[in-house]
Amino acid sequence: MKVESVNRRIAKNTLYLYIRMVFVLGLNLFTTRVLLHTLGITDYGIYNVVGGVVSFMAFLQTSMANGFQRFFNIELGKGNEDRFLRLFSVSVGVQLIVGLLVLLFVETIGLWFVNTQLAIPADRMFATNIVYQSSIIVFLITLVVSLCDAIVIAYEEMRIMAVMSVVNATLKLLI
Repeated sequence: MKVESVNRRIAKNTLYLYIRMVFVLGLNLFTTRVLLHTLGITDYGIYNVVGGVVSFMAFLQTSMANGFQRFFNIELGKGNEDRFLRLFSVSVGVQLIVGLLVLLFVETIGLWFVNTQLAIPADRMFATNIVYQSSIIVFLITLVVSLCDAIVIAYEEMRIMAVMSVVNATLKLLI
């Protein structure tokens, strides 16, 4: 690749990521306002605390995505398609194992913590458990999607990454 072509690609990717950041930030601020208005103070607090218990595990998703991306980049740089596909298969297996371990943890210790240690009004306990289970499902989906994100970043397709982030933020607002 020519230097000018590489510079143009870097500039485009940077522009895509900045547009994504501004749009997603604005949409998330608006979504927070809508959630607070719709749920009220008590339910919004429960939503944040219970969702936060599961969101705490997001560091795992980010770490795994960054690790996978690093190894994908190495194999793409070497031009070794077979090792890339083998690495992808191993990554899927690792994610399944980690997903099952996290599921075991959040459905035992996490569920106990939410139901016994958090100060939640008794009449909101059913809703709390629905939010908790929904947060677990979203986390597991995010864990799977992180592998796709790593591949998109490894191929330096930031336009796709930006579109996926905007769609994700828009869907959260609609939900």
